[in-house]
Amino acid sequence: MKSFYELEKLELLIKNNPDLIHAEKLESVTSGINEFPIWGLRIGNGTPGLPVLALFGGIHGLEKVGSQAVLAFLYGLINRLKWDSTYQALLDEVTIISIPIVNPAGMFFHRRSNLNGVDLMRNAPQDAKENIHYPVSGQRISSRLPWYRGRKGEDMEPEAVALNQFCEHYIDQSPFLLSLDVHSGFGLHDRLWYPYGCNSEDFPDYPQFERMYRTFTETFPYHVYKTESQTDSYGIHGDLWDFITLENQRRHSQCKAPALIPLTLELGSWRWVKKNPTQIFGKGGMFNPVKRHRYERTMRRHYHLFDFLLHACVNYKLWESDK
Repeated sequence: MKSFYELEKLELLIKNNPDLIHAEKLESVTSGINEFPIWGLRIGNGTPGLPVLALFGGIHGLEKVGSQAVLAFLYGLINRLKWDSTYQALLDEVTIISIPIVNPAGMFFHRRSNLNGVDLMRNAPQDAKENIHYPVSGQRISSRLPWYRGRKGEDMEPEAVALNQFCEHYIDQSPFLLSLDVHSGFGLHDRLWYPYGCNSEDFPDYPQFERMYRTFTETFPYHVYKTESQTDSYGIHGDLWDFITLENQRRHSQCKAPALIPLTLELGSWRWVKKNPTQIFGKGGMFNPVKRHRYERTMRRHYHLFDFLLHACVNYKLWESDK
């Protein structure tokens, strides 16, 4: 099996911490004789009924920095659990799940899409209705062009199905799930996007998100994020987080659905390109910090957000009641 740095780092984390990490191979994608596993991780208390923090990266294979940021946080968390009793106690009250590399084959071959040429974040069946920018919002013309959604009416790609099923399993056994999916490549500013990408309506748990975000800004008044609905920037056909949110409501149509707040962290990679224009000539140069000091700054820059989300998940009943 061929490998690459991010996958090797992920599998080393799993191998060295069997007592702290439950790892499951959710799916395998093959290319010839090469197999690329999609690993799902669980850290902390897996007891049903606890809140869940979910972390994802690498849906677009070129955007390695997303997986790197998730792995940096997980490495720090695991090392902290070895000596910090406060974090050991914290992990009794929450379940952390993660797929650090959703699209490993795309990452290995330096492709935005998966091996079938499908943009996984355009692969769900629903269509956007507002602020559509063709073809960026998604197209069905050809897999040889960017932002390809796949053929209409066909099943979703195996990576997208694995992500959806992984999330569904934990959503259905938890009263509250907060997720962060890390991407890069749009704009000069780091953005926090919340659903929807398909329309400008408020997603079902928007009031809870608004209270959580107010808590975040009160705790970190000088944070760097521009926060907006995904559709404020551009509409997306087939957005996976829209699909997971809509499916959560459908599955629980006869009862109260578990609270679900899916966030996307879109790192503003144009800033790196502006400072170092020559990096656009390298693979992934439009989407990742190439200079070592910018990479290290990016890993540090978002730690407080990950850590806040962990504590917000544990204490969701406190800020959720702050109306």
